Amino acid sequence: DHHIGRLLAGLARNGLDGDTLVVFSSDHGEELMEHGWIGHTRTLYDELIRVPLVFSLPGTLDARVVSEPVSILDVAPTIAQLCGLPYHPRWEGLSLAPLLRDGEAVHLDRPVFAEVAFGSDRSERRNERAGEKFARKTAVVLNDFKLIHDEPSGSYELYDRSGEGIEERNLWRDDMSASHPLYTTLKVWEDGRGSGVTAEDSAFDEAQLEELRQLGYVR
Repeated sequence: DHHIGRLLAGLARNGLDGDTLVVFSSDHGEELMEHGWIGHTRTLYDELIRVPLVFSLPGTLDARVVSEPVSILDVAPTIAQLCGLPYHPRWEGLSLAPLLRDGEAVHLDRPVFAEVAFGSDRSERRNERAGEKFARKTAVVLNDFKLIHDEPSGSYELYDRSGEGIEERNLWRDDMSASHPLYTTLKVWEDGRGSGVTAEDSAFDEAQLEELRQLGYVR
C-alpha cells in the first residue's frame, strides 16, 4: 500500500495522474499454514487465488472497493476499454470498466474458473520438491460459493465464501453431483477447456519443455 501510494503521488506531482492508467495485480497468493502448508501451486483456496487487483485512473474511476469475483483474464479487456481500444477476439475475459465505474450497482453473476496443474505424473517425478506439490485441481467461483475438484481423486469441496474466516467447512455431499449447478458448470468447463501451450506451439528445446512440464505450464 505504501509504495503504490508513492507511485500514485509521484504521478500526481508531475501532472500525469489524469491520463495514466495504473494496474496492479499478482499471479497468485501464498498459503501461510491456513490449510497446513506454506507455499503455492498446491491448492485453490482463497489464500492462493484471491489476489490484489487495483485500477487507478483519477477523473475516470472513483475510489471504491468492489467485492464481485473477477478473473485475471478480465485485465486486458478492462485496460482496452478504459483506453478506448477494441476488444481482441481471442480474449476470454470481460471488461470490468462498468463495475469499476458503478461499483456494486453492477453484478456480473458469472462463473470464474481457476486451475492448478503442477508436476508431472507420479511415475515421472524428478525431484522430491515437485512430488510434494503434485496437484491437478480445478475450481469455479460463482457469487458467494466455490467448488473445488481434485481430479486425481475425483473428490469435491464446496464452500460458502460469504462468511468470515478461511474455507474450513466443506459443504459437499456425494449425492449433490447430478443436481448441483456448480458441478455442472465446472464439468462443462473442464470438458471444453483447451490444452494450453503445447510443445508444437513453442520454440523451446526438449530440456526446456520438460522443465515447463514439471511446473505445469506445458502439457
